[in-house]
Amino acid sequence: MWIVWLIAALAGSWLLFILLPSLISFRVAFRRRNGPPRCPYAPGEQHYEEWAQAKRELEALSWRRLNLRARDRVELTADYLDLGQKRTAVFMHGFQSCAMNNFALQGRFLAGQGFNLLFVTQRAHGESGGIYSGLGLAEAEDLLEWLRLIREQKGGDQVLVCGMSMGAAAAAYASEHMDREQVKALFLDCPFRSPETQIVRDCHARHIPWLLMRGVVRALFRSLFREKLSRTVDGSLRKNTIPVLFFHGEYDRTVPYEEGLQIYQSCASEKEFCCVPEAGHALAFPFGGNIAEKKLTDLIRRCFDSPDQND
Repeated sequence: MWIVWLIAALAGSWLLFILLPSLISFRVAFRRRNGPPRCPYAPGEQHYEEWAQAKRELEALSWRRLNLRARDRVELTADYLDLGQKRTAVFMHGFQSCAMNNFALQGRFLAGQGFNLLFVTQRAHGESGGIYSGLGLAEAEDLLEWLRLIREQKGGDQVLVCGMSMGAAAAAYASEHMDREQVKALFLDCPFRSPETQIVRDCHARHIPWLLMRGVVRALFRSLFREKLSRTVDGSLRKNTIPVLFFHGEYDRTVPYEEGLQIYQSCASEKEFCCVPEAGHALAFPFGGNIAEKKLTDLIRRCFDSPDQND
C-alpha cells in the first residue's frame, strides 16, 4: 500500500511543482496579452519627442490595411503605405510591441529614401489573429507569406526587411528561404538567438527554475508550432546570401550585446555590425543618430537600384 501512496505523492508533486508552473509560464511567455503595445520610448526620456513627431507624421498619411491568411490559417494584418515607389520596406516588430512604436523613426527615414512601407502586425498582437506568439519561429513563416503577397501585388519591387528583437529573429530565421532577387538587404536590430535563450534569461532574472519546466514547455511549443524551442537563428544565417546590417545597443539588458555579436559572426553573407554606445533595447537607431542613418543609407546604395532607375 505504501507504494501506491508514494506514487500518488510523486504524481501530486509533479503536478503541483512542475506541470502547473510550466503551464502558467507557457501562458505568460507565449499567449496574447491585452493592453497597449510596449513602446521603448517614454515621455521625458531621450529621443521621445523625436519619435512622437515621426509617429504623428506617419499616422497622418494614407495607409491601407492588408490581410493575409498564414499557412496555419491564422488571419494576419498589416498596414501599407504606397508612396508610388518600386522599393518596399517590410517592418517586423518586437514582442508585445507594434510596428509604429518600434519603427516610426526608421519608417519616416526610409520613406524619405524612396521606400513604400509595410508595417506588419505579428500574430497574437493587435488586430492580427492567433492566441500564441511563436517568438520568431512562426513569425518567420508569416514573413515569407508577406513577401509572397508583395510579389503578387507589386511585381518586381525590391524589398528591405527590417526587424526588431523578436521581429529581427523572425527575419533571420526566414533569411535562408528568401528570394535574393526580391529581398535585397536585411536590417536587423537586437535579434535574439532562439526563443529558449530568451525565456531562460527571463527565468533567471525572475529566479524561476527553468530546468524543472523545460521539458513541458518544449513539448507544448513543439505541439503548437512543429518547431524546436531551442532552434537558433545561427543555422539559417549560415545559409543566408542576403546582405545584413546588424544594429545592437551596447546597454541592451533584454538581449545582451554579446549575443548580438555571436549572431553577427554566424552570418555567412555580406554583413556589418554596428554597436551603438549608451543605447538600450530597441533604441540603437535613434541613439545612433547621423551615424546610424549613414550606415543604413550606405546599405541602400550598395544593394538597391535608385528610385530613378525604377521609373
